[in-house]
Amino acid sequence: NLYSLVKTIEYLYWAFTSGKIEGKVYDSEFQELFNSFKMCMNTIPNFQGVDQFFQTYQLDHCFSAK
Repeated sequence: NLYSLVKTIEYLYWAFTSGKIEGKVYDSEFQELFNSFKMCMNTIPNFQGVDQFFQTYQLDHCFSAK
């Protein structure tokens, strides 16, 4: 679901910035997650946008996923 994708992208960014994974791995994984994110957004009826979703589910702390 979209919430899980946001949290996973946030964790992936943390892993990259803390040196746990390399840039090539980050790029590849991020691209897959982002594509899933876009597909998931398109399946949510009456989706109000990313900002509204982040506010509704209290994800404002996930800056890198936004």
